[in-house]
Amino acid sequence: MGIINADSGLNIPDFRSQERTFSLLVQVSGRAGRYSSEGRVIIQTYQSENPAIVHAVGGDIDGFYENELAVRKETGFPPYARLANLVLRGRRREVVEGAMHHLEEMLRSSARQLGVEVLVAAECPLEKIASNWRYHILVSSERGAAVHNLLHHVLSHYQAPSSVYLEIDLDPLQLL
Repeated sequence: MGIINADSGLNIPDFRSQERTFSLLVQVSGRAGRYSSEGRVIIQTYQSENPAIVHAVGGDIDGFYENELAVRKETGFPPYARLANLVLRGRRREVVEGAMHHLEEMLRSSARQLGVEVLVAAECPLEKIASNWRYHILVSSERGAAVHNLLHHVLSHYQAPSSVYLEIDLDPLQLL
């Protein structure tokens, strides 16, 4: 069995990309030996030193998760922080972008005093889906209550334009 471009998922702009790539490689490798003890897997990659690839090749699940937890602790991502991803979408790009900037200003003005950080306010990695332009604001805090308090405070005073839809994803599974 062969896995072509095994590292393509590592370039997805999502903090879980390492985990998803590792999981996929281990899963596919496990299937190669399911019916024959002589199953063999060939992995093609441009990033052979990447921890997800190295640990998957070695079947080192514990090593991968120890490494990944250390990286997430250092970078302040779950499980060491709580996230909220606010996605604004609409058909007119300039209206959605303006709404995002307005909401970002409101969030930033209250975030610090509540112990929350605004990590990003930009186009979504998949910026257009079904003719809708998409922008997002990602906020983070070590305390989930702080994220909830910020969102409650700001969103009780925020009104999106009628053509813009706001979606809030607490502890998002993906950031695309």
